Amino acid sequence: MANGSSISPIFMKGALIELSDRFIGSVPNIIVFQYNPETITRTLEAWAPPDESATAGGAGSAKPGTAQPSDPPEKFTFVLQLDASDALERPELHPVEFVAGVGARIAAIEMLLYPKKENLMGGLRSLPADALGGGAGPIQKVFDKIKEAAGIKPERLGPPIVLFAWGADRILPVRLVSLAIEEQAYSRLLSPIRAKLSLEMKVLSPDEIKDASSSEFSKKMAIHAFNYTLMRKRILATSNIAGNVESILAMLPF
Repeated sequence: MANGSSISPIFMKGALIELSDRFIGSVPNIIVFQYNPETITRTLEAWAPPDESATAGGAGSAKPGTAQPSDPPEKFTFVLQLDASDALERPELHPVEFVAGVGARIAAIEMLLYPKKENLMGGLRSLPADALGGGAGPIQKVFDKIKEAAGIKPERLGPPIVLFAWGADRILPVRLVSLAIEEQAYSRLLSPIRAKLSLEMKVLSPDEIKDASSSEFSKKMAIHAFNYTLMRKRILATSNIAGNVESILAMLPF
């Protein structure tokens, strides 16, 4: 460098933060990007009022409203590159990468598509039967009868709420819509050591967050993140208007 300084600029890294308790209690599962994606595609879907001719049900039917019911749906698509080559040079410092390559990071992102397992009651129910080596043993049936008598039904949980953190201005609650994995190289153990992941994520609205099968704490965090990012977007939009004042004055003929 011309000034003799060897200090390189520090870049923030993007991350996916899973708000779930399926790993270690209420500790969030943070997946930091090894390399930030070079490009991100954002898609906002414009709202269109309903077709009156298609929705009219006769003389007595109410006229459909024209007010936009919600914020425009938004999606993110980008590609993540994973590479374990540097870690494999020092296997004593990176035992997970030595055994699994980038497989652990791929699995962590894959789990964002999987529904959470049953709650603690479901785990306690299966524990004695598993210990006896049979899922349909007599003790298993006893636990099933106890739950049935108590009116406890098996709980079907959806995928977890995830926060997409991309700098200070963008922390959004999202749900992974699709994931394409291209494994590009393998170790001697046939573990992937280089991969390309194509992700598509949908931004969750506060109403969708309230209906999610997550803890109240996770929902509050997600809604707060949504409102925070929306507030930052409005501030940036206002700043743009303020910055245009000088240009507008220069256009005036007087």
